Amino acid sequence: MAEQIMHIVGLVETRRVRAYVLPFGLGMHTLMQGMLTLMRFGDQPPVAYSEGIQVGKVHDSPAMVDRLEGAYDVALGDAMPLKESLAFMRSTAKDYGYRD
Repeated sequence: MAEQIMHIVGLVETRRVRAYVLPFGLGMHTLMQGMLTLMRFGDQPPVAYSEGIQVGKVHDSPAMVDRLEGAYDVALGDAMPLKESLAFMRSTAKDYGYRD
């Protein structure tokens, strides 16, 4: 687990991805039901891909993509800032036994 967390930290540090931590103290959130990937393309309309237990679906309906983008925006607003998220992930990896 520690190595997986630190792999994500490394990806964030190289600016390949951004990872934000949603504190458990916030309680249930819409996006906790599964995974969401939002995709934008230069020559195509945006698309979303959601995945849960035993189901994965590509959403290309503009209304649904807007709805899912809105849910993501709410989650991002509730998340820790990037620097705090990185510090939390490092601390959690250390708790799992990670050593530099």
